[in-house]
Amino acid sequence: MARSLTLMARCAPLAAGAAVLLSGAPSQAHDIWLTARPASGGLVAEVDFGDLAARELADPKRIVALELVSSGGRSDLRHPLTAGTANGHPAWISAPFEAPRSGVLAVAYDNGFWLQLPGDKGETNASKLMAPNGTAAHMTVKYGKMLLGPGAYSTVLGERLELVALQDPYALPPGATLRVRLVLAGKPIPNTEIAYTDGLAPIPDAKQPTVKTGADGVAEIPLRRKGPHLLATDIEVAPLHPGLADRDHIYASLAFDTSR
Repeated sequence: MARSLTLMARCAPLAAGAAVLLSGAPSQAHDIWLTARPASGGLVAEVDFGDLAARELADPKRIVALELVSSGGRSDLRHPLTAGTANGHPAWISAPFEAPRSGVLAVAYDNGFWLQLPGDKGETNASKLMAPNGTAAHMTVKYGKMLLGPGAYSTVLGERLELVALQDPYALPPGATLRVRLVLAGKPIPNTEIAYTDGLAPIPDAKQPTVKTGADGVAEIPLRRKGPHLLATDIEVAPLHPGLADRDHIYASLAFDTSR
């Protein structure tokens, strides 16, 4: 994704509050995000994957978590998943479930280890453990969440990378701005682009409007109308496991639909 930035700092120093260095570094990863719609028995969750301009089905074996998070705890929605369509595009559809409007849907996706073998132009799905002579080795993981209604914004999931709404988007009028903080391991990430779209129009990554986070990790996202919204970002960080990868590529999305 062309909006990606590189964060050259290990998570342990970040947790201790150390300064970080950001620099540009384009990547080509797919996005993952969540939508929901009414169904007999309540709602169904829809797992969207790919790019807005080119959707495809995610690998269901890489979906580490698909949950409803609410005051009642966490409910696993991974089984069963049915291949179907969401807004005319391929998606995995959960079984129906009941959820309060203050609930949050959450997904975690392990996109695996990737590197380049000598003489190859493309990437191979392997780590340095399997191919020690590989270069540009990286691990890619993705997180997404959807706020189902008023009050859901106050639930912080604590994912490694997370977009946290600081205001309730369901309480803001069209034309207002929504303050959102990007956090890595609980610490704010400055100078990072957050893309914002409706999650429907097939806009290529490079053409999506963006807002940068400030020194406090906060970006102000314009809410142009009532309806669906999708915020997304990805960063590259020093690896949690240097023996397997040279860097970690982490993606996060936040979705909500104020027309509900």
